[in-house]
Amino acid sequence: MKEIGSIIQARRKELGLTVEDVKRQIYVSSAYIYAIEEGDVSKFPAEVYYTGTLRRYGILLGLNTDELISQYTNSKLKAQAEAIKIENEKKEFSPVYVIAALVLISGVAIIYLSSKKPHCETLKPVAAIAATQQVVLQSKSVEEDSKSPLMLAILGTSGSWVSVYADDEKVFEGLIAGGMLKKFGAKYRFHLKIGYVSGISVTLNNKSVNITTGARQDINEIILTNESIKK
Repeated sequence: MKEIGSIIQARRKELGLTVEDVKRQIYVSSAYIYAIEEGDVSKFPAEVYYTGTLRRYGILLGLNTDELISQYTNSKLKAQAEAIKIENEKKEFSPVYVIAALVLISGVAIIYLSSKKPHCETLKPVAAIAATQQVVLQSKSVEEDSKSPLMLAILGTSGSWVSVYADDEKVFEGLIAGGMLKKFGAKYRFHLKIGYVSGISVTLNNKSVNITTGARQDINEIILTNESIKK
């Protein structure tokens, strides 16, 4: 990752841009700009924030962003493969795993033998469990059906990268620029990942939502439901 950071930093200086210049143009905090240039992915709350910021930074500098993302992915996979190789070498010929396997086999045998009881003894408990599960599922269905639909609106002010999940399905990921309006519908919940909370405004069922609470370095991740707009 440091190699990517070096490329980014060198290009920024070549163009005569300061970190503050970059911050104003791609709408992320200076802490994340420094993290990219230092190759420190751990400073980001999630990998998707790193790749999204890297892509926007690369576009600003006129770099091939697909190559940058590909280089990052290849470096990550190489590091993971090396870690797995080292772990497998440690496990090989280890007597601990032989003992663990014997213990596991013995445990399975004991459980199998202890379970050999007449079939009639298990009929009543199984029926009871099935009935209980049916009641729980019916209760959950009634509770979910009572919830009203949700309408989410995101308006870009200065702009921000946003990822939107509606009922756990990704429906949007990208930059919502200043003046751009995006609307989404869901039945139960929205899950938002926001790259720059100051760059957008959010409403849920026409009620304003505070997206700055819990934000870290202008980045936030929030869940919105009917409860989010109740006074």
